[in-house]
Amino acid sequence: MKRKLYSIFLALSVLFVSSCELDLLDDPNAVTGDTANPSFVLNRIQTDYAALFNTASTFGMRLTRIMSQPNNLYEQAYVPVTFNGIWTNSYANILNDIQFLEELNETTPIPQHLGIARTIKALVLMHLVDHFDEVPFSEALNPAIFNPLVDPGEQVYAASLTAIQEARDAFAQSSPFVPTDFFYGNSREKWLKLLNTLEVRYHLNRKLVDPNGARSEINRLIATGELLAEGDDFVFRYGTSQTNPDSRHPRYSQYGQGGGDYQSTWYMFHLTEAKGFNDPRARFYIYRQVNENPTDPDKLRCISEIAPSHYLAGGWPFCLPNMIDGRGYWGRDHLNAEGIPPDNFEQSVYGLYPAGGRFDDDSASPVDSPTLGNGGAGIQPIMLSSFLDFMLAEAAQTIGTTGILKCF
Repeated sequence: MKRKLYSIFLALSVLFVSSCELDLLDDPNAVTGDTANPSFVLNRIQTDYAALFNTASTFGMRLTRIMSQPNNLYEQAYVPVTFNGIWTNSYANILNDIQFLEELNETTPIPQHLGIARTIKALVLMHLVDHFDEVPFSEALNPAIFNPLVDPGEQVYAASLTAIQEARDAFAQSSPFVPTDFFYGNSREKWLKLLNTLEVRYHLNRKLVDPNGARSEINRLIATGELLAEGDDFVFRYGTSQTNPDSRHPRYSQYGQGGGDYQSTWYMFHLTEAKGFNDPRARFYIYRQVNENPTDPDKLRCISEIAPSHYLAGGWPFCLPNMIDGRGYWGRDHLNAEGIPPDNFEQSVYGLYPAGGRFDDDSASPVDSPTLGNGGAGIQPIMLSSFLDFMLAEAAQTIGTTGILKCF
């Protein structure tokens, strides 16, 4: 009996030792340098950046009252966990994937991929500094460091300029491997114009630190004549697919289910009344599901309330942007954290631009289908040639640049 037990034990021991000799440390589903397709990695970088821009824009839109801020206090609206999405997408996704592409380039040159990736790297670093000032960078992507130190914002901004220069160098090289370019269809000319425009932005944002240097550099970039012009807009374009994957603009999610983000009363007032005429952009930006103001306080409680004294003193709109000639622009006042009433298919929603929704043609019908308007095929307007016009105007006014400006 003992012999049988020893034999079984020996057999199990041999099996155990043999299994330990197998290489079980490599995940067969993990992407490695030997199995990665650089184009797929770049695709992920591009889509992740579009998502990052959308998230970062949302914070800015809420703070500037272009979108409703659904919290009573800023201290409640913005706490550390609020920015987890930006933090994770910037570091764990985009910058980490760009570093991976740079490592792949050491064995298989892919300069076109790197040109696009490093342009996005420059943008990400600018976003991080613009939002947080001091952020991790020099130690951020070191896998051995779990708590990287933060670097001064000026140093991280300088790293964005380095990324711009490295992107130019990459685009100057020829490559047999052509990436899938979601922005410019592999037009090096347009990418180089974008890089020059981003450098204008870099120097403009540093004008208080080095006004003379900013003036000189912006004048130099203007003199090249290689900046974004009409037809060179840097935008991310969405599709109309609803599933596998959902390729629609993230703000189009109101279509088919209603609700979601409330439009800002303050913003709608400035689009429709403050100027003394209707801003023609209003019908592209915002779609009204009704064309008369609500009268039921169960759906919009503020219509039965008196405006706060500071609203009255400042002449600000309260509750509805068009109280006299009610036209159905239905949103929320700034810092209104009330519960959500049953107004999904009555409140104003995102329109044709940039969300790919409906153009407001006074039809005032509910957005009860996920195929209305442009079906979600909107854009992220990341850097438009019109933005450059405003940047150059600011440079001329504040630091005396001499470039020729377009007429508005």
